[in-house]
Amino acid sequence: PDGALVNILPGNLSREPAPPLLGGFTPGEQVYFTGTTETFDTGQRIVHGQAVEVCGPATQERYVGQRLRVRFPDGALVNILPGNLSREPAPP
Repeated sequence: PDGALVNILPGNLSREPAPPLLGGFTPGEQVYFTGTTETFDTGQRIVHGQAVEVCGPATQERYVGQRLRVRFPDGALVNILPGNLSREPAPP
């Protein structure tokens, strides 16, 4: 979308659509984080109720098939359980 050119291995391309993501979410979808506010050891903080963007399936081996990779407003990419995401704003 931003006109950037990237190199992709042919094995990572397909003529078939990608399988659906966990929870029925789609890449690029704007949703809300409904999990508990948390601060990681790195100082990164994720906040209950924040709007996030679904990027795709989790990529860290221990989370593959269990979580989704989402982008928080500060640009941080975090692997989140689909049950902690909602299309509706999170209650306080």
